[in-house]
Amino acid sequence: MFATIIENVIKYLLMFENNEFENIKKVHMIGIGGSSMNGIAEILLHYGIAVSGSDRGESDNTLRLRDLGAVVSVGHRAENVPSDCDLVIYTLAVADDNPELLAAKEMGIPVIERGTFLGYIVSKHPKSLAVTGTHGKTTTTSMAASILISAGKDPCVHMGGFFPLIGGSVRPSSSEYLVTEACEYHRNMLNMQPFAGIILNVEEEHTDYYRGGLDEIKKAFSDFAYNIMPDGFLVVCIDDENASEVSSAARCKVITYSLLNDSAEFYAKNIFHSSEGKSTFTLCRKGEELGIVSITVPGNYNISNAVAASAAALELGCSFEDVKKGLADFVGANRRFQHVGNYNGARLIDDYAHHPTEIKEVMDTARSILLPGHKIYAVFQAHTYTRALRFRDAFCKVLSGADEIIVSDIYAAREKDPGTINGQMLCDHFRSAGLNATYFCEFIDIENYLKNKVKPDDLVISLGAGDIDKVVLDLAKG
Repeated sequence: MFATIIENVIKYLLMFENNEFENIKKVHMIGIGGSSMNGIAEILLHYGIAVSGSDRGESDNTLRLRDLGAVVSVGHRAENVPSDCDLVIYTLAVADDNPELLAAKEMGIPVIERGTFLGYIVSKHPKSLAVTGTHGKTTTTSMAASILISAGKDPCVHMGGFFPLIGGSVRPSSSEYLVTEACEYHRNMLNMQPFAGIILNVEEEHTDYYRGGLDEIKKAFSDFAYNIMPDGFLVVCIDDENASEVSSAARCKVITYSLLNDSAEFYAKNIFHSSEGKSTFTLCRKGEELGIVSITVPGNYNISNAVAASAAALELGCSFEDVKKGLADFVGANRRFQHVGNYNGARLIDDYAHHPTEIKEVMDTARSILLPGHKIYAVFQAHTYTRALRFRDAFCKVLSGADEIIVSDIYAAREKDPGTINGQMLCDHFRSAGLNATYFCEFIDIENYLKNKVKPDDLVISLGAGDIDKVVLDLAKG
């Protein structure tokens, strides 16, 4: 089987001779509705390639792709794979015995994993920028894209979340510029060799994959730094000790940034957060004040992300005015401290945060905009059993920033229930630590509970990378 995979990859590489798509006319995608897969499908359609695919269920992504001309099937069946397609792309979530994957191999059609294919898309854009880190990838990618768009660079954009400015998660373009997230899970960021990179932070995460702990994770990020083209550059946060350490593996120029440390090449000063959730700061480079920048999202972590995006954009040839306008136009990515509505005068916030560091940032930001005498209700859905068990003590610490915690069942994602942790057990663990926590199995029960509790100017925040956002979205409907 390994030999077959190698043969298929070699055959596929030959298709990309001269770095062009012209030899590929038809592609089938298994798991086409996925957060990254649907973006790749849209890019392929932009190049005039016929796209078909399948997914387990219908979604907004599959409906959108149909409107764009893709042929999408619900359910995985061997007959979904066109016999005349040139390539099959699959995701890591696809099992080895998937009928479409097996059918493609039987027909001798080259198959390739999504992350590897994304690496080839990156290679088509000489001025590519890949954003990686344990947290903040989607926001920083969005900010960098917004600046490059404002600068008239016409970038291709590929990211894991919905970005309102581009109306989705992808912006197809044939220009020399590209901005993409580079995910660390399964070392996906090592599938690409970008011209430029950003390393935001490096922490222990994805412990179901990185069994060797933090040292193994740092090695992966070091390899990412090494992979950046020698004539390119790496932007790295010196506020994060691990990020600074791994940047030493880079063969390219390293540009440092910080939130406040003026020993970095780029940093912020005169930071101000308004109660409306907006922020301003002065962007500095090598001690020089470039000017005042405004962003429409709160939190010091978002200012840090903005400094990173600004540093990369300036190095790519944008002006400070481009930076200023691009960040002013940035309206935030979906599910990143996103205000989704109100209920009984309480503000409803949704955030993708599912790691303790991310949750702490959200709680700190919420506290900074909360009016005196009001409460924060954190609606928490742990993402994967592995993460819930590994970080349950850390979750206790960071969720203590809420006045009340409502715990749902764990979002399994790619994992099977090991029987060692569940929502009720997690809630009991929080209570044993002295937290005000309540468990509900059904979302409707969470919604009814909050309807009887929240008051004007309270904050209700859904936290998690699963489907917990449904709670605040339903509340927003009244």
